[in-house]
Amino acid sequence: MSDKTVFGTVPSGYAAYARVLHPADSESGEPVTWARVAEVTGRRVHPAARWHTLIDAAGTYDSCSELWPHGGPYDGPEVWWTQSPSLFWPADRAWCVATEIDFDSTFVGGSTAAIGAVLTAPMLEAWPIEGGRSPVSCPGG
Repeated sequence: MSDKTVFGTVPSGYAAYARVLHPADSESGEPVTWARVAEVTGRRVHPAARWHTLIDAAGTYDSCSELWPHGGPYDGPEVWWTQSPSLFWPADRAWCVATEIDFDSTFVGGSTAAIGAVLTAPMLEAWPIEGGRSPVSCPGG
């Protein structure tokens, strides 16, 4: 992917964009938010947070570390046994959802109202993000 901004994954032209963080695994194997992981690791979650930085992992795609040995957004049996689309939208293209196979999050573009609904959905851990900006170049990334 040559465009390292959100637009490299989700098309430009939407009024707003969100980054939805993929849940990690807890000690019991249940899904856990990045906010909870940050409480344990003493780090901070923000729109450009990267999983390996949050847990102080040695490598970009390491899902565990000494600070968080339980597994991350890349783990779990469902990763290897199910397949989901990496890009989808309705016929009117009012919104678009996009991810890549090795991303720790999913990007959504849509109207301000649609993204507002994503950001306030109780089952999602989501952050607003600028479409033309690299998700890893924000302060604290």
